[in-house]
Amino acid sequence: MTKVVDLDKVSKTIEISESLTLVLIDRLGQEALHGSIECARNIYLLDEAGQVVWQVVSDFDTDGGAFTNIILSDGRIQAYRWDGGMYDIDVETGKAVPGLLVR
Repeated sequence: MTKVVDLDKVSKTIEISESLTLVLIDRLGQEALHGSIECARNIYLLDEAGQVVWQVVSDFDTDGGAFTNIILSDGRIQAYRWDGGMYDIDVETGKAVPGLLVR
């Protein structure tokens, strides 16, 4: 089954290249509707047709909460998560690794 992203729920978009777009879906406080894992994996990389290339994943999705911001700096994707962590995201795989506690 192909994953579909509801573009009406996108809270932030970053163009990675001419053919790739990073999107952040607002899922803060929506665990009852989507489940905790789906809320914690609320960043997607989309191709030019809007198809999902990857959905973010980390080792802390069960207790991390939703991501609330994404930034691209010097070719590096970072995302802030509601738990106070700033995560580095691998652009090739979508794997998020905590880099800094920001609280």
